[in-house]
Amino acid sequence: MKNFTTQGFKLSLKWVTLLQYRYLAKMFIVQVIALLLLLFLFTQNWLMPDSGDVSVPDAKYFEDTVVTTMNFCFLLLPPFMIVGTLHSLLRARSRQLCLMMPSTAAERYVAHILTAVVWLLVVYPLSFIAADLLRWLVFAAFGKGSLGMILTFNNLGDRLQDLLGIVRLDDITDAVFLTAWLLYVVGGWWCALFFNTRWLIAFGFFCIAYPCIFVLPASALWGDNSYPFFLILNLFLLCFISWHSWKLFKNKRMKKVRS
Repeated sequence: MKNFTTQGFKLSLKWVTLLQYRYLAKMFIVQVIALLLLLFLFTQNWLMPDSGDVSVPDAKYFEDTVVTTMNFCFLLLPPFMIVGTLHSLLRARSRQLCLMMPSTAAERYVAHILTAVVWLLVVYPLSFIAADLLRWLVFAAFGKGSLGMILTFNNLGDRLQDLLGIVRLDDITDAVFLTAWLLYVVGGWWCALFFNTRWLIAFGFFCIAYPCIFVLPASALWGDNSYPFFLILNLFLLCFISWHSWKLFKNKRMKKVRS
């Protein structure tokens, strides 16, 4: 990436934010609602009244369930969150304004990546805290206020460590899992740049093609010995998709904007 300057990067970051802040605010609300619905889905049993025939699990089990929900959503939502940060490139008018900024493609690209990373590592925990607060208010209204907000009041640091624990690298299995998850995230970015309005269909095919073409055959042939193959494959695909995403971003042409 040539001609990258701090001044141009700050300008790109400013304009990317200005072009997308309304859409990102809407996406934050949608994300909170989605997390709230999933929290209710996984914790609905705690709203049931106690009876002799129904055994309601204790608060510790409740906390473990919410942490599992938090991690589960963190694994599934990133591609859709990151595609949302590319909103200014998925509409012709916004793309025109973005490309007219007095900055280089490299500066705009890094600005988009930083927006995506901030959304993933900062906005997601905030949206989960907001959803957990709303869930707690509903539970309190039903007399279940003792089941507090685990991310805001109860062991915040430990719970965030649980979230970041999914990216640990203790052995080759963790490395394969992490690279596969990154491939899943970067694949959403690449599909959005390559297919624009058809990105969701393309991403669906991407998610299906990866296990059908690579995972199932390799697992059938080598079993547990296939982990080194998956690690090399994931790293190769990550490098290729990242490089091709940059080329697509750099060479993106302005489409004709209808009046």
